[in-house]
Amino acid sequence: MTSEPLPTPAPSSPTGYVTLADLTAQWGIAGSTLRSAIRDSDHPRRWLPAPDATLGRALVWHPATLANLKRPTPGRPAGVRETQPRARRTATTTAPPSATGT
Repeated sequence: MTSEPLPTPAPSSPTGYVTLADLTAQWGIAGSTLRSAIRDSDHPRRWLPAPDATLGRALVWHPATLANLKRPTPGRPAGVRETQPRARRTATTTAPPSATGT
């Protein structure tokens, strides 16, 4: 399955920047998912570029920074091997104690 590029977001503020709230509304992705995807380190699952600026506490991007951005397809991260599931434990039945009291 190939991932389609996300649509280029339109800024909702007069500054021309796109905020995190704009991205959640236009892309339909949760804000917590977007915050964890910001590329502030070399982690391979970080796909959203670092913000171009901060206005107060808001992270903002130029629309050109987010053009043709592709979200990775969900699934198993690269490098994880397929393994066999562990075998189920079988229930061991034990006979009830003998009721013969001699």
